[in-house]
Amino acid sequence: MAVKGKMSHRQTIKMLRWQYQNYPNLKTEDMLKALYQSEFGPEHFITEPDACFKILKQEAASCEKRKTGELIEAIGEGFGRVHLGLLDTYGLSIETLFKIFLLSAEKPHGSMPHFRRKLKCLERMTELQGIPFDRNEVHRKCIAYKRSGYPALHHSDEFKREYAPSYRVITKELCNLIPLLCHIDVLLQERNRVIVAIDGNCAAGKTTLADTLSKIYDCNVFHMDSFFLQKHQRSKDRLSEIGGNVDYVRIYTEVLKPVFDGRPFSYSAYDCRTQKMSDPKYVEPKKLNIVEGAYSMHTELADNYDFSVFLNIDRYLQSVRIMKRNGIKMFWRFNKEWIPMENRYFKGMNVRERCDIVFQAKQEALVPRIEETDK
Repeated sequence: MAVKGKMSHRQTIKMLRWQYQNYPNLKTEDMLKALYQSEFGPEHFITEPDACFKILKQEAASCEKRKTGELIEAIGEGFGRVHLGLLDTYGLSIETLFKIFLLSAEKPHGSMPHFRRKLKCLERMTELQGIPFDRNEVHRKCIAYKRSGYPALHHSDEFKREYAPSYRVITKELCNLIPLLCHIDVLLQERNRVIVAIDGNCAAGKTTLADTLSKIYDCNVFHMDSFFLQKHQRSKDRLSEIGGNVDYVRIYTEVLKPVFDGRPFSYSAYDCRTQKMSDPKYVEPKKLNIVEGAYSMHTELADNYDFSVFLNIDRYLQSVRIMKRNGIKMFWRFNKEWIPMENRYFKGMNVRERCDIVFQAKQEALVPRIEETDK
């Protein structure tokens, strides 16, 4: 199941039916637990990360390992259960799962009024024979649950015996990132250093994605905006090149080559607003390195990456984001100058087709949802 956004009445009923179809021996408390998780996500804040990580490692080591099945089980409202028994099959490391679990538990989610409406859906489903639970029993348990203050619940003993649940609840933004995280984790196991390119349309979320990855991994992040042509380089011939408005020679010599060599280095970033170069930025070697920004998959650079991502966005959402971020005056310049240049580059160098994964930006998502290409 795909992990979607805020649940309507119909989506809540659909999720409950899906729970019953996939766990036919579940009890009322298991339905209540699924509803609770779909509204509030992770059930507690992490006060002792080291202890929580130790518990996660022990649980992952002892749970039943599976070769087939869906790694992520959608539970609605923008949350998913990530099953520990499938981590090895998909290549997601226990360290990465713990990082995204921590990020998911950083702030409170959901609202009690909306949760109570979900409980009404459960009672109504029994009345409509949506699930074969005894109506009076469900009603009694919902009343008792209300009187106890709606605490987080445990699975029933029957559910534990039958299905041996072992998972962590993660937000939809991070669930949608998991296919990419699996690729990165596999590469980090196989190689001494990994370089990932994040290309795509402006306002599609490239910087946001790179920032999210930097919270999950200990990595270096380099921005293509720092390597646009300086004023004295902007000749008519150079700007007529497809992708010619970026200094691909400088980013290769100052960043990509020393990253590949695994040595410390420094580089200067060009600021388009001040049209000046920054003081040197010193960089220590790290195993994972991210290059984000349009033109990162320029044909002069593409062979240096171990993996590549393209972020796509439709024109309407792109316009809304640019106006909100940059204002109406800059919006017209984006449309007249920079977006046409980017589109010419995307088409002329087949950028989207050459990337390993394509994301589609969504209005409600903090980071785009991933769609894999045929590559």
